[in-house]
Amino acid sequence: MVLFDSIEDAAFESVQENKEYTGIDHYISLIKNGNEKGLLEKLNQMSVRLVFTAHPTQFYPPEVLGIIENIREYTQSNNIEELDKTLQQLGLTSFVNKDKPTPVEEAANIIYYLREVYYQSICDFYQKLQFQLGKKFSLDNLNLVKIGFWPGGDRDGNPFVTAKVTKEVADLLRVSLLKNYYNDLKKLEKKLTFRELLSPMESLKKLLYQSMFDAKIIPKSEDILSLLLDIKKILIEEYHSLYLEDLEELILKVQLFKTHFATLDIRQNHQVHHRVVEEILKQKNIIKSGLEHYSEKEIITFLENDFLLSPEDFQDPLVKETLETILVIPKIQEKNGTASLERYIISNSEDIFSVLYVLALFRWVGINPNHTQIDIVPLFETMLGMEHSGEIMQTFLFKKQIAPLSQTLFLFDTLGIGLFTLLGLQKGLDFGLHPFVAITMGISSAVMGGVIRDVLTAEVPLIFKKEIYASACFVGGLVYLLALKLNLNPKGAFVLGFVVIVTIRLLAVKHKLQLPKIK
Repeated sequence: MVLFDSIEDAAFESVQENKEYTGIDHYISLIKNGNEKGLLEKLNQMSVRLVFTAHPTQFYPPEVLGIIENIREYTQSNNIEELDKTLQQLGLTSFVNKDKPTPVEEAANIIYYLREVYYQSICDFYQKLQFQLGKKFSLDNLNLVKIGFWPGGDRDGNPFVTAKVTKEVADLLRVSLLKNYYNDLKKLEKKLTFRELLSPMESLKKLLYQSMFDAKIIPKSEDILSLLLDIKKILIEEYHSLYLEDLEELILKVQLFKTHFATLDIRQNHQVHHRVVEEILKQKNIIKSGLEHYSEKEIITFLENDFLLSPEDFQDPLVKETLETILVIPKIQEKNGTASLERYIISNSEDIFSVLYVLALFRWVGINPNHTQIDIVPLFETMLGMEHSGEIMQTFLFKKQIAPLSQTLFLFDTLGIGLFTLLGLQKGLDFGLHPFVAITMGISSAVMGGVIRDVLTAEVPLIFKKEIYASACFVGGLVYLLALKLNLNPKGAFVLGFVVIVTIRLLAVKHKLQLPKIK
């Protein structure tokens, strides 16, 4: 199997040459008659993410992965002598891991392919694409090809993945990339032997070397890029741009991979978040039983509570680990850049709470998702999840659109109940009704529209809740009647009653005032 994999890799280029429609060369050749600009516009608008999911290479131990690479190389170069030795080495190498690999070891096996294949291949792709477009057109989209990485972040696929593992894998990605930069710089050092370049080259080399062995030294991609651009400027101005293409290749790699190499994704099951939120609410004495015993609106109210939680507050290992995972996100972004971890994926999503639970957990540990560059992504996998996916996403998108208008809508609603209460009251008085009957008519005019709305949308009408709503209308109506009794101008009485209704309603909502519960 190893031999087959190696030969397949070695023959890839020649096999692809025999196919009619393959490679970027063919597709760009289809763009004729000066349409390169149109192609460039499309390329600058798109982005492809190649996602490495967990465990595809764990069958092979790291030692065998190196042998596969050597067999491929010797097959391509037709080096029979070295190929023979490598096959003997393969026969004497164990295929069985002595111990079950840890999540970090599994991630390291996959990072091997990033270092040995994708690091150079993605750079070659960009260079080839730019060459085909020609010097006249510049490809500015450095996000055209991105790498996603699930190993070390996918706790739904591997229960042994922890916050500590995620942090270690993020560090491993960064250090592996810096080693590649360092090796490229050493090769470049043999060519850029000019006096004015010795100092900046040595500074960059020292920075990369120290950061590979000292966890406290974490270079920023901007710092690396700045030194390389200084070297480029000197090379152009002082040394006739000699070996400029080699230098620009390293600059392109830093622009593409920065210091994170691949973007880690956190992935967790919705049911885990359900259990964690439930445990937190029970500990805070907000609920007594499982969340399934409460309505959707009640659960949303529970999630709106403001806490400041610490993993140390809980004994349940699942709660501790979930909170620690969220807290490690900004730490990884601080070390490796915001592009190092961009998504929190929720598998087994089936309802709106798949996202709402995660938003609440972020807020409860002191992280504002709106101020943190992290996308919370529901993953619809089950039949139920896929059936409800459209409705769920429409709910979020619609709420996002009307959220900025919610306060304005509430204000107009409050003004409306004040106005309709007094208009209905006046109409009752005009027909000679008893004042208290007229107040009842005014309250009905103000609240019945809302009652009909709530009934049609299967909600409990506000008038049947403890919230101060109809009560504000009643008090405002009494003030209006009292003002008329005291011979106040009818218009002045109207304005006074209106102000009382609006003020009571606004204060009640702002300070969460409610009517006392009748026992």
